[in-house]
Amino acid sequence: METPLVRIALKVREAVQASDRSKWGETVEMGADGTPTKWVDDLAEKVLLQELDREGVDANVLSEEAGFVDREGRQLLVADPIDGTHNAVRGIPFYCISLALARDRLHDVSEGVVVNALSGDVYHARKGKGATLNGRPVKAREWRERFDTVSVYIGPEAPEAAFELTRFPRRVRGLGAAALEIALVGAGALDAYVQWGNPLRCTDVAAAALILREAGGEIYDYAGAVLDMPLNSSARRDVTATGSPALASIIHEHVRASRAAEADRMGHRVRRASA
Repeated sequence: METPLVRIALKVREAVQASDRSKWGETVEMGADGTPTKWVDDLAEKVLLQELDREGVDANVLSEEAGFVDREGRQLLVADPIDGTHNAVRGIPFYCISLALARDRLHDVSEGVVVNALSGDVYHARKGKGATLNGRPVKAREWRERFDTVSVYIGPEAPEAAFELTRFPRRVRGLGAAALEIALVGAGALDAYVQWGNPLRCTDVAAAALILREAGGEIYDYAGAVLDMPLNSSARRDVTATGSPALASIIHEHVRASRAAEADRMGHRVRRASA
Protein backbone atom coordinates (compact mmCIF):
# COMPACT_ATOMS: atom_id res chain seq x y z
CA MET A 1 0.00 0.00 0.00
CA GLU A 2 1.57 3.28 -1.10
CA THR A 3 0.82 5.88 1.54
CA PRO A 4 1.98 9.53 1.58
CA LEU A 5 4.83 8.47 3.88
CA VAL A 6 6.00 5.83 1.42
CA ARG A 7 5.79 8.26 -1.49
CA ILE A 8 7.81 10.85 0.42
CA ALA A 9 10.54 8.34 1.27
CA LEU A 10 10.75 7.23 -2.35
CA LYS A 11 11.01 10.86 -3.51
CA VAL A 12 13.90 11.41 -1.10
CA ARG A 13 15.61 8.29 -2.45
CA GLU A 14 15.10 9.45 -6.03
CA ALA A 15 16.62 12.87 -5.33
CA VAL A 16 19.60 11.41 -3.49
CA GLN A 17 20.40 8.87 -6.18
CA ALA A 18 20.17 11.54 -8.91
CA SER A 19 22.47 13.98 -7.08
CA ASP A 20 26.19 14.66 -7.51
CA ARG A 21 27.93 11.98 -5.42
CA SER A 22 31.17 13.95 -5.34
CA LYS A 23 29.46 16.41 -2.97
CA TRP A 24 27.93 13.89 -0.58
CA GLY A 25 30.71 14.01 2.00
CA GLU A 26 31.00 17.80 2.25
CA THR A 27 30.18 19.14 5.73
CA VAL A 28 27.59 21.93 5.46
CA GLU A 29 26.83 22.57 9.16
CA MET A 30 26.47 20.92 12.56
CA GLY A 31 23.28 18.94 12.99
CA ALA A 32 20.86 19.10 15.90
CA ASP A 33 22.37 15.87 17.24
CA GLY A 34 25.80 17.49 17.53
CA THR A 35 27.36 15.64 14.60
CA PRO A 36 28.36 17.17 11.24
CA THR A 37 25.61 17.40 8.64
CA LYS A 38 26.87 16.18 5.31
CA TRP A 39 25.72 17.54 1.97
CA VAL A 40 23.74 14.38 1.26
CA ASP A 41 21.93 14.64 4.63
CA ASP A 42 21.04 18.26 3.91
CA LEU A 43 19.73 17.43 0.44
CA ALA A 44 17.61 14.55 1.73
CA GLU A 45 16.12 16.68 4.50
CA LYS A 46 15.24 19.55 2.16
CA VAL A 47 13.47 17.16 -0.21
CA LEU A 48 11.66 15.58 2.74
CA LEU A 49 10.26 18.93 3.91
CA GLN A 50 9.22 19.87 0.38
CA GLU A 51 7.42 16.57 -0.11
CA LEU A 52 5.64 16.88 3.22
CA ASP A 53 4.10 20.12 1.97
CA ARG A 54 3.29 18.57 -1.40
CA GLU A 55 1.57 15.60 0.22
CA GLY A 56 -0.21 17.78 2.79
CA VAL A 57 1.01 15.74 5.76
CA ASP A 58 -0.22 17.39 8.96
CA ALA A 59 2.81 16.86 11.17
CA ASN A 60 5.65 18.57 12.92
CA VAL A 61 9.07 17.11 12.17
CA LEU A 62 11.80 15.70 14.38
CA SER A 63 14.82 15.16 12.16
CA GLU A 64 18.35 14.05 12.97
CA GLU A 65 19.76 17.10 11.20
CA ALA A 66 17.31 19.98 11.79
CA GLY A 67 15.99 18.85 15.16
CA PHE A 68 12.39 19.83 15.88
CA VAL A 69 10.56 21.72 13.12
CA ASP A 70 7.23 23.23 14.21
CA ARG A 71 4.78 23.02 11.31
CA GLU A 72 1.71 23.42 13.57
CA GLY A 73 0.91 19.78 12.97
CA ARG A 74 -1.22 17.36 14.95
CA GLN A 75 1.28 14.51 14.60
CA LEU A 76 5.04 14.13 14.75
CA LEU A 77 7.11 12.85 11.85
CA VAL A 78 10.29 11.26 13.20
CA ALA A 79 12.79 11.28 10.36
CA ASP A 80 16.28 10.17 9.54
CA PRO A 81 16.54 11.36 5.93
CA ILE A 82 19.74 9.33 5.51
CA ASP A 83 20.49 6.62 8.06
CA GLY A 84 23.97 5.26 7.41
CA THR A 85 25.50 8.50 6.18
CA HIS A 86 29.05 7.20 6.70
CA ASN A 87 28.28 4.26 4.44
CA ALA A 88 26.80 6.55 1.79
CA VAL A 89 29.75 8.94 1.84
CA ARG A 90 32.33 6.12 1.71
CA GLY A 91 30.52 4.32 -1.10
CA ILE A 92 29.37 1.38 1.01
CA PRO A 93 26.01 0.36 -0.51
CA PHE A 94 23.98 0.10 2.70
CA TYR A 95 21.98 3.15 3.81
CA CYS A 96 18.33 4.11 3.97
CA ILE A 97 15.56 6.64 4.52
CA SER A 98 13.58 6.20 7.75
CA LEU A 99 10.23 7.94 8.48
CA ALA A 100 7.70 7.37 11.26
CA LEU A 101 4.44 9.04 12.26
CA ALA A 102 3.77 9.26 15.99
CA ARG A 103 2.78 11.54 18.87
CA ASP A 104 5.42 11.79 21.58
CA ARG A 105 6.73 8.30 22.45
CA LEU A 106 8.05 5.27 20.63
CA HIS A 107 4.97 3.24 21.58
CA ASP A 108 2.83 5.87 19.84
CA VAL A 109 4.24 5.22 16.36
CA SER A 110 1.33 4.54 14.02
CA GLU A 111 3.17 4.15 10.70
CA GLY A 112 6.77 3.46 9.77
CA VAL A 113 8.64 3.19 6.49
CA VAL A 114 12.27 2.30 5.84
CA VAL A 115 13.48 2.48 2.24
CA ASN A 116 16.74 0.91 1.15
CA ALA A 117 18.30 3.82 -0.73
CA LEU A 118 20.18 1.53 -3.12
CA SER A 119 17.70 -1.23 -3.97
CA GLY A 120 14.52 0.78 -3.44
CA ASP A 121 13.09 -1.97 -1.22
CA VAL A 122 10.28 -0.59 0.94
CA TYR A 123 9.75 -1.93 4.47
CA HIS A 124 6.43 -0.62 5.77
CA ALA A 125 4.09 -1.07 8.70
CA ARG A 126 0.93 0.46 10.11
CA LYS A 127 0.05 -0.24 13.72
CA GLY A 128 -2.16 -3.30 13.98
CA LYS A 129 -1.94 -3.98 10.22
CA GLY A 130 1.23 -6.07 9.96
CA ALA A 131 4.50 -5.40 8.16
CA THR A 132 5.37 -5.65 4.48
CA LEU A 133 8.37 -5.68 2.18
CA ASN A 134 7.52 -4.25 -1.22
CA GLY A 135 3.85 -4.79 -0.46
CA ARG A 136 4.16 -8.43 0.60
CA PRO A 137 3.67 -9.49 4.24
CA VAL A 138 6.80 -10.39 6.20
CA LYS A 139 7.39 -12.19 9.47
CA ALA A 140 10.40 -12.22 11.74
CA ARG A 141 12.44 -15.41 11.70
CA GLU A 142 11.55 -18.09 14.23
CA TRP A 143 14.63 -19.15 16.18
CA ARG A 144 14.83 -22.82 17.04
CA GLU A 145 18.20 -24.25 18.04
CA ARG A 146 20.72 -21.44 17.92
CA PHE A 147 20.84 -18.03 16.34
CA ASP A 148 23.06 -17.89 13.29
CA THR A 149 23.18 -14.40 11.74
CA VAL A 150 23.34 -11.41 14.07
CA SER A 151 24.42 -7.84 13.45
CA VAL A 152 26.43 -6.51 16.40
CA TYR A 153 27.99 -3.09 16.95
CA ILE A 154 31.59 -3.63 18.08
CA GLY A 155 32.96 -0.11 17.82
CA PRO A 156 35.15 1.62 20.43
CA GLU A 157 32.21 2.39 22.77
CA ALA A 158 30.90 -1.19 22.82
CA PRO A 159 30.98 -2.95 26.21
CA GLU A 160 32.79 -6.22 26.74
CA ALA A 161 29.43 -8.01 26.57
CA ALA A 162 29.11 -7.07 22.89
CA PHE A 163 32.48 -8.53 22.00
CA GLU A 164 31.68 -11.69 23.96
CA LEU A 165 28.34 -11.98 22.17
CA THR A 166 30.08 -12.22 18.79
CA ARG A 167 31.46 -15.64 19.76
CA PHE A 168 28.03 -17.29 19.90
CA PRO A 169 26.34 -16.88 16.50
CA ARG A 170 27.44 -18.78 13.43
CA ARG A 171 27.71 -15.50 11.54
CA VAL A 172 28.19 -11.93 12.74
CA ARG A 173 27.71 -8.79 10.70
CA GLY A 174 28.10 -5.06 11.37
CA LEU A 175 26.37 -3.15 8.61
CA GLY A 176 26.18 0.48 9.76
CA ALA A 177 22.54 1.56 9.25
CA ALA A 178 20.42 0.77 12.31
CA ALA A 179 16.99 1.38 10.80
CA LEU A 180 17.67 -0.91 7.86
CA GLU A 181 19.23 -3.60 10.06
CA ILE A 182 16.24 -3.65 12.42
CA ALA A 183 13.93 -3.82 9.40
CA LEU A 184 15.96 -6.81 8.18
CA VAL A 185 15.25 -8.54 11.51
CA GLY A 186 11.56 -7.95 10.86
CA ALA A 187 11.87 -9.44 7.39
CA GLY A 188 13.69 -12.51 8.69
CA ALA A 189 17.01 -11.75 7.00
CA LEU A 190 18.74 -11.24 10.36
CA ASP A 191 18.01 -13.06 13.60
CA ALA A 192 18.97 -10.10 15.78
CA TYR A 193 20.47 -6.64 15.79
CA VAL A 194 22.46 -5.48 18.83
CA GLN A 195 23.84 -2.02 19.52
CA TRP A 196 25.20 -1.45 23.02
CA GLY A 197 27.52 1.29 24.24
CA ASN A 198 26.79 3.73 21.42
CA PRO A 199 23.08 4.40 22.08
CA LEU A 200 20.67 5.05 19.24
CA ARG A 201 18.45 8.09 18.82
CA CYS A 202 14.71 7.82 18.30
CA THR A 203 15.25 8.92 14.69
CA ASP A 204 17.23 5.70 14.16
CA VAL A 205 14.63 3.33 15.59
CA ALA A 206 11.12 4.84 15.41
CA ALA A 207 10.09 3.44 12.03
CA ALA A 208 12.01 0.18 12.23
CA ALA A 209 10.71 -0.66 15.70
CA LEU A 210 7.13 -0.63 14.44
CA ILE A 211 8.07 -2.70 11.39
CA LEU A 212 9.75 -5.27 13.63
CA ARG A 213 6.87 -5.38 16.11
CA GLU A 214 4.26 -5.73 13.37
CA ALA A 215 6.37 -8.57 11.93
CA GLY A 216 6.18 -10.44 15.25
CA GLY A 217 9.53 -9.40 16.72
CA GLU A 218 10.44 -7.06 19.56
CA ILE A 219 13.01 -4.42 20.47
CA TYR A 220 14.47 -4.08 23.97
CA ASP A 221 16.84 -1.91 25.94
CA TYR A 222 20.16 -3.18 27.37
CA ALA A 223 18.51 -4.34 30.58
CA GLY A 224 16.01 -6.45 28.66
CA ALA A 225 12.93 -4.25 29.09
CA VAL A 226 10.68 -3.68 26.07
CA LEU A 227 11.95 -0.47 24.52
CA ASP A 228 10.04 2.76 24.89
CA MET A 229 11.53 6.24 24.77
CA PRO A 230 10.44 9.86 24.36
CA LEU A 231 10.57 11.20 20.83
CA ASN A 232 12.99 14.08 21.23
CA SER A 233 16.51 15.02 20.18
CA SER A 234 18.19 14.14 23.47
CA ALA A 235 16.88 10.63 24.21
CA ARG A 236 19.22 7.75 23.36
CA ARG A 237 19.04 4.04 24.15
CA ASP A 238 21.06 0.85 23.72
CA VAL A 239 18.96 -1.64 21.78
CA THR A 240 18.51 -5.35 21.16
CA ALA A 241 16.15 -6.24 18.32
CA THR A 242 15.12 -9.86 17.80
CA GLY A 243 12.52 -11.86 15.98
CA SER A 244 12.18 -14.46 18.72
CA PRO A 245 11.44 -14.28 22.47
CA ALA A 246 13.67 -17.33 22.99
CA LEU A 247 16.62 -15.61 21.35
CA ALA A 248 15.93 -12.42 23.30
CA SER A 249 16.05 -14.41 26.55
CA ILE A 250 19.42 -15.90 25.63
CA ILE A 251 20.90 -12.50 24.79
CA HIS A 252 19.53 -10.90 27.97
CA GLU A 253 20.91 -13.77 30.06
CA HIS A 254 24.26 -13.19 28.39
CA VAL A 255 24.10 -9.52 29.41
CA ARG A 256 23.29 -10.42 33.02
CA ALA A 257 26.14 -12.92 33.16
CA SER A 258 28.56 -10.43 31.62
CA ARG A 259 27.53 -7.74 34.11
CA ALA A 260 27.96 -10.14 37.03
CA ALA A 261 31.41 -11.18 35.81
CA GLU A 262 32.46 -7.55 35.41
CA ALA A 263 31.22 -6.76 38.94
CA ASP A 264 33.27 -9.69 40.27
CA ARG A 265 36.36 -8.45 38.45
CA MET A 266 35.87 -4.94 39.81
CA GLY A 267 35.38 -6.30 43.33
CA HIS A 268 38.52 -8.39 43.01
CA ARG A 269 40.56 -5.39 41.89
CA VAL A 270 39.22 -3.30 44.78
CA ARG A 271 40.06 -6.05 47.28
CA ARG A 272 43.56 -6.38 45.91
CA ALA A 273 44.12 -2.62 46.00
CA SER A 274 42.99 -2.40 49.61
CA ALA A 275 44.95 -5.47 50.81
